[in-house]
Amino acid sequence: MAGGFEFFKGNLKKRVGVASFENKTLAEGQRFELFLQTNLSQTIQKDCPEIILETPGDAKYQNILGTPPKMGTGRIDSFALSMAGRELGLNAIVTGALADISGIKEKRGILWFKNSRNFLQIQIAVEVYDTETGAKILDEVLIHQTEVDESDFQLIQSKNIPRMSLINDEIVDIATEMGEKVCDAVADLAWSGYISSVNGRKIVISSGSNIGVMPGNVFEVRAIGKIIKGVNSHHFVMTGKKSGKIQIVSVYPDRSEAVLLSGNEIRVGSPIRRSNK
Repeated sequence: MAGGFEFFKGNLKKRVGVASFENKTLAEGQRFELFLQTNLSQTIQKDCPEIILETPGDAKYQNILGTPPKMGTGRIDSFALSMAGRELGLNAIVTGALADISGIKEKRGILWFKNSRNFLQIQIAVEVYDTETGAKILDEVLIHQTEVDESDFQLIQSKNIPRMSLINDEIVDIATEMGEKVCDAVADLAWSGYISSVNGRKIVISSGSNIGVMPGNVFEVRAIGKIIKGVNSHHFVMTGKKSGKIQIVSVYPDRSEAVLLSGNEIRVGSPIRRSNK
């Protein structure tokens, strides 16, 4: 403690929500998207100890992550999703889709030794949204191919997906590669918390001891920035200027209570950043 303030010596953990993945293929009955989502979550948890992951099946998992809001075009409404993420105390939200399972024929080999070969092709899309701005910090499509025999190829072409283990093996490989990309994207994201209620000088934030908040911590409060309109009717929030400081007085697992030290534009939804001075 220095002058009554506990300044930060390490990193605060980031909370990331995993939204339910879509299956855009014709193989809906076998729930490959759930297998993908589970394996991606396991990779993130294993490779990114600085992340606290909120996944489907968790006791406190929120409905909005199970059914992410969409615009009339069918695209995810990143603004509504990020605003919901702020209320939940999330730093980022992962969404994704099993985009395609198909069979393709390609000529492989060298010069005149080329011959036609059959391949299973799986295409997966993953996006990660920053809850402070609503912007994507990752927008990636991975395509994997594995050779299959003629009988499996014909089944794939007829949309009668064969040998679930063959699909699952490829999904595990893709999830491992994709998990590393998600980890890197979140690692580059600056930590932010959010104010969830204001009652005079008493303030509650949606971050607690589970991410490393301690009594005495001091946070800078940022004003809610200007909302701007982007392409395809998406809306984003600009990062606002510093508007005050708060100090933590009580900490619970997933929330903390604070008092106002300075500033007069402290509002519900305002982002907070850790203060080192």
